[in-house]
Amino acid sequence: MILTFEDMPQPSQKPRASWPYLLAIVFMAFLGTVAILILTKLRPAQDNSVLITAVIGFLGTMTGTILTFMKAQETHLSVNSRLDAFMASARQVGHLEGKEEGRAAALAESGHVPMQAIIPIVLQPVKPAQTSQPDPRSIKPPKTDL
Repeated sequence: MILTFEDMPQPSQKPRASWPYLLAIVFMAFLGTVAILILTKLRPAQDNSVLITAVIGFLGTMTGTILTFMKAQETHLSVNSRLDAFMASARQVGHLEGKEEGRAAALAESGHVPMQAIIPIVLQPVKPAQTSQPDPRSIKPPKTDL
């Protein structure tokens, strides 16, 4: 049995879901808005522009880090599923190669041909043998004068 690419187990091809990324961005924006409102409520008389800039910078950096982590996790899962499919295919190929080697060893040791080795040969179409002699139908008998 010969394995082809179509026979290999394929990981499930799910469409990329972007909602977790959008949810992370919306949540971080909400968290930033709440933090800025709390700062404004707690310090109404002071200038909060430095603190607001720090909050926005911190949340922007954290949002980028979270999105990077989420993408790395998605990539890891994709590579891991491909690796699992490759290992399953390699295991199957190794098993089939082992079976063929076992048949060849049994054939060499026993001296008789097992039925599994004969069947593919019998089922193949037979081609006429190539001969260097002319076709007997084209040879005419010599003329005799009797």
